[in-house]
Amino acid sequence: LKIKNFIPLGTLQVLRPDIFKCHNFYKGWIEELDQNFKKYSKLEKIFKENKSKKVWKNYMMFKYTFNPKYLNSILSFKKKVFSFTFPREPNFNISDKEIFIDGGGWTGDSVEAFLNKYRKFKKIFVYEPSYKFYRQMKNKFKKRNIILKNCGMGDKNRVSNFYNNDDDSSNFIKGDKYSKPIKVRTETIDNLNLKGENITIKMNIEGYEKSALAGAKKVIINNNTNLMICLGHTPKDLVEILSFITSLGKKYKYFLRLNDYNIAELNLYAIERKR
Repeated sequence: LKIKNFIPLGTLQVLRPDIFKCHNFYKGWIEELDQNFKKYSKLEKIFKENKSKKVWKNYMMFKYTFNPKYLNSILSFKKKVFSFTFPREPNFNISDKEIFIDGGGWTGDSVEAFLNKYRKFKKIFVYEPSYKFYRQMKNKFKKRNIILKNCGMGDKNRVSNFYNNDDDSSNFIKGDKYSKPIKVRTETIDNLNLKGENITIKMNIEGYEKSALAGAKKVIINNNTNLMICLGHTPKDLVEILSFITSLGKKYKYFLRLNDYNIAELNLYAIERKR
């Protein structure tokens, strides 16, 4: 359009939240930069792979400038894909006895991506709090070893407010949409009582990832557990989630990818070294 200067909506939400209602992705953006400045340099050292280092550096430049040019060269895909896909690299070393735990099942897109790449597996657990999408998946997946749970992931087994927008933005955190909350059950992954298994856990649950990870602590520690976790649903997720995972003492290889221009699709892949 030959427009030389423009201001992204996200920038307006950060600079003037009093005028432009701030999305959860950007709420407290500037305060978080100031608060976690010193922690960034410590956490970036966990990434040894060159591509992951570049993703970290460019994403940080975007956090400080809001200039989308820094995202151009680190996109994993040039068109919209599954929010979580299984790329050629890193290698997840999925076994034929794998247990895949899908947090934020939505329409079953991540399960389909898993099934397209890995034909043999032991079991799949899918957590989806929206009954609409749970019902869709129930009609889609008929295998006995695919277990659908019409509930959310969390740090405790309890009933919580769920803001259901009938799309992939539904969440347990009151945000910028005005949907009325409904009461929905959350369960911990630890409730599955898994031990000594090969497990891959995926979480794309709109800012509730840290709580769900706290409820999965025993399973993560007591199994050969790969992690696929969204880091961008709130500004503090990057530091808080990485700090929590590294505190568990697991010997992981860490990889970082940005799947599309949506900053919420900054994804962590933590692969068990035992694999």
